[in-house]
Amino acid sequence: MGQLSFLAVVLAFVGTLLLQTGSRTTTDANTNEAVAISGNMMVYRNAVSLYAYNNPTASGTISDSAFSLPTWYQRISGVGHYLSTGTAYIYYSTTRPELAYQVVKATNNAITVGIKRGGYLINPLSTTNYSQPVALPAAIPEESVVYAF
Repeated sequence: MGQLSFLAVVLAFVGTLLLQTGSRTTTDANTNEAVAISGNMMVYRNAVSLYAYNNPTASGTISDSAFSLPTWYQRISGVGHYLSTGTAYIYYSTTRPELAYQVVKATNNAITVGIKRGGYLINPLSTTNYSQPVALPAAIPEESVVYAF
């Protein structure tokens, strides 16, 4: 009976270790994916920003062929942009709270990064965000991670 109890304790310990390792692996994979998407958004942002600067009256969604993107660049599905009266928006159209934090880090804590909720930009580091909420264009899907500039 003592050996059976010992075996049960060992199996429980090993099972717990395997569960923790699996959970950590999933967390690491989500973080790594968020970092990759964030980097993709930053490269895209640079090209859209240059276009917006040179075409201040441009509005809407512009074809990627109009941007000076690096030849090696492949835009990740879900990454998009929208131009509106001198403001450019880069967004990722799938809900990814960890991505919002990664974009905030990549932009040195820019307050113009957040998640579109109820039509407004909500910064992940603040619940009050701004004294005047920033309304986002309807063309940007709800719950998207957004970087406005």
